[in-house]
Amino acid sequence: TEMVLQDMKKYSKLIAKTLLFVILLSIFYIFYLNSQVKEFLKAGTTFTSRYEETEKMQVPNLLLCMKPGMKRSAIQRFGYLQDETYIFHDTSLSYQTQNLTIWEAYEELSYKYESDFITEPKQLTYYVEAEKISIISIKSIATFSHGMCFLVEIDQKVKVSAMYSFRITFNDSLSNIDIPDNVTIYPVSKETWYGLVTDEWPYKNNLKIQPVEIGFDPHELVEIGIAATEVHFRQYNQQSYEACIANSFYHSPCFPIIFNFAEEIINMPSCKSYNDTWNVLKVIYQKEKKSFLKCLKPKNAKLYEPSVYPSKRPEAVSNRSIEFVLYGSSNMRTIEEEVLVISATMFIGSIGGSLGLFFGFSFLACCSDLIDRFILSCQATNPQ
Repeated sequence: TEMVLQDMKKYSKLIAKTLLFVILLSIFYIFYLNSQVKEFLKAGTTFTSRYEETEKMQVPNLLLCMKPGMKRSAIQRFGYLQDETYIFHDTSLSYQTQNLTIWEAYEELSYKYESDFITEPKQLTYYVEAEKISIISIKSIATFSHGMCFLVEIDQKVKVSAMYSFRITFNDSLSNIDIPDNVTIYPVSKETWYGLVTDEWPYKNNLKIQPVEIGFDPHELVEIGIAATEVHFRQYNQQSYEACIANSFYHSPCFPIIFNFAEEIINMPSCKSYNDTWNVLKVIYQKEKKSFLKCLKPKNAKLYEPSVYPSKRPEAVSNRSIEFVLYGSSNMRTIEEEVLVISATMFIGSIGGSLGLFFGFSFLACCSDLIDRFILSCQATNPQ
C-alpha cells in the first residue's frame, strides 16, 4: 500500500497533466477541429477575381436567335400556339398529318440562313478605329425554348479599342408576317453557348451568357461594349461537349433534335416523334442528369458582358435590316478562378496554428503551474 501511494505521488503530476491535456484536446476538437474537418472534406469551392490589362481581345462568336423563334406563318399552318416549345409538347402529333417527323416539322417552323436572311460584317467608314472582321462559318443550332438559332463563328483578335459592325438582313422573299419582332444577340465563346440549347447552367453566375435584343428601327444604330472575363474551373469535363453528349446518347435509339450540332450524334437517327424524343430526354434529364450537367463544365471559358448604347444612325437602313457595332468597353480583363474554400495548405496551416495556440495557451500554462504548486504543497505537508 505504501509503495502504491508512493507511485501515485510520483506519477500524480503526469496523470493530472495528461488528464488536463485530454480534456482540453476534446474541447478543442468539439468546438473547432470537428467543424474544420467537415468543411475540408466537403471540398466546397468559391471564385476569386483578379484583373489583368490587355491590349487585344478575342472577337466573340455571335449566337443569333429570332424572337419569336419560329415563323408565324408556319405556326399558323401547324395550328400551334405562339410558343417556341409547343412542338415539343405536341401530344396529338399534328405534324404527322403532313407526313413529317418532329425534326422535319421543327425545320419547317424555323428560319433558315440564306433563304430567309443573311448576316455579314460591315466595314465602318465613320469610325477611326474600324476593324475588318471575317466570318468563318454560320451553323444552325436547334434550341429547346428559343427556336432555331445561328452560331456565327469568328476566330480573330483585335485591339480592345477597335470597332466592328455586323448587319442582319431578311430577304424580300420572306413575307412581312414572318419578320421577327427583334433579334437576340448573344456574344459567346466556343465554351459558353451550349447552355442555351437546353437552358441549363451548372454555374449560373459564371457561365450564363447575356443577351442583347435589337429591334428593326432603320434609324437606330446599337453600339455594344464588350467586357471580357476568363473563368477557370477546378472540376470540369475533360472531353469536348460534343463528345460528352455523344456518350450520353450512346445507348439511345435516336437523338433529340436539340442536339443537332454534334457531329458524333448526327450519325445517329433523329427522333421522329414526341414519344421518341421524350423517352430519350427522360433518361438524360432524370437518370443521367448529373453526367449531363458535367458535360457543360469546361476547364476554361471566356465570357463577354455586353453594355448596350443605342444611337442615331448616320444614314437609315432598310426596315428589314438591323446593324450593330461591337467594341471592347474595357482594357482590363477579369480572371475568375475556382478555388477550394479550405485548401489542404489552408487546412494544415489553420489546424497547426490553432494547435500552437492551444499548446501555448495561458490556461494550460496556468493550470499546469497550479498543479505543480499543489503537488509540491502536498509533498511539503506530508513528508515521507
